[in-house]
Amino acid sequence: MKLNILVVEDEAPAREELVYLLKKSKYIEKIQEASNAKEALNVLRDQKLDIAFLDIQMPGITGIEIAEMVNAFPIKPFIVFITAYSEYAVKAFDFEAVDYLLKPFDEKKLHRAIKRVVIKKSEVVKIQNKMKLNNLVIKKSGRLILVPVEKILYAKAEGDYIYIITPDNSFLTNYSLKKLEKKTEGFNFFRTHRSYLVNLDRIKEIRSQKGRIEILFKEINGKVPVSRRKTKKLKVRIKQ
Repeated sequence: MKLNILVVEDEAPAREELVYLLKKSKYIEKIQEASNAKEALNVLRDQKLDIAFLDIQMPGITGIEIAEMVNAFPIKPFIVFITAYSEYAVKAFDFEAVDYLLKPFDEKKLHRAIKRVVIKKSEVVKIQNKMKLNNLVIKKSGRLILVPVEKILYAKAEGDYIYIITPDNSFLTNYSLKKLEKKTEGFNFFRTHRSYLVNLDRIKEIRSQKGRIEILFKEINGKVPVSRRKTKKLKVRIKQ
């Protein structure tokens, strides 16, 4: 695992020392530097970072104040505070900082802080992967929405568009039906038709209507067709 880091320190010698020590770590991918809060916030807003090393005492906006702003960001880095004064430790951990480093820097403590971030990031990645397995990420009105797979009733293709239908919503998605089949593996989904993918756990009834098979759902009024080619396979699935 490689980390992208921002070092925020107004004193050049201390900043250079920290960058020098960070470059020794096998976990570091990229290091950026900022000498004041304005430079720091520009980087923090525009880029995805894993760690921000924040000097607590700086002219103008302090490292503590930067941390307060960062906490409001939708994607935020882990924070490691740096200072020459140990009395700031309690305040620093109020912001759930990963660690707190005193100047001059102790190389062992620095690499301990990096290892803590590596462990925490690994835990976050595991949680995110688990969420992705059980949810579809769908963009709607400029927002990213997590839709639980088990909540989906069916997906349908209409021309070039694919819609995901839940009991209370309809989502336009960039997923193809083939991709959705892959994403829903492990759940009880079945391709009833070239234009439909159905969650068999949410169906109410399978009925024959004028010689054609169709599926009805528990939560909504509506039906999905079953192609003749898929009818036999569906019956086998239902009986399992």
